[in-house]
Amino acid sequence: MAWHQISVISNSAIAPDISDFLSGLGAVSVTYMSAESKPVYEPKIGETKIWEHTKTIALFELDATPERIQTLPLQQFPDNIAHDWHAEILQDQTWERAWMEHFQPMQFGKRLWVYPSGQEHSKPGTVSLILDPGLAFGSGTHPTTQWHSLK
Repeated sequence: MAWHQISVISNSAIAPDISDFLSGLGAVSVTYMSAESKPVYEPKIGETKIWEHTKTIALFELDATPERIQTLPLQQFPDNIAHDWHAEILQDQTWERAWMEHFQPMQFGKRLWVYPSGQEHSKPGTVSLILDPGLAFGSGTHPTTQWHSLK
């Protein structure tokens, strides 16, 4: 199923209002992300941390009226409050596997290489393990996974 996606950048004070407004227009999902790629660490129980500069992203079913979901938010939240409004259609794909297209082989120790299926794996003198990341034990990028693979 394809989706309409609307995103906007605002400050943290107005982000919840934008989220509520988009939900009221029929968004099936609203997500907050950092507009500056800053992490938010473990919040307290019941607390929702919002970045100082927040990107709010809403998904709407494809049969939602695009003109309505693209113009009403702009009228409610002018450019001086919320900016960089962006609308696009997200095509349906196998989301749990789509991110793997960008996954690179990883080396553990001197000889062990882990490759996602479908990638070349012929390095002389090495041991190749074909394993799709995230489907067996994780992506392999966490230091504890790397450490355990060397044992």
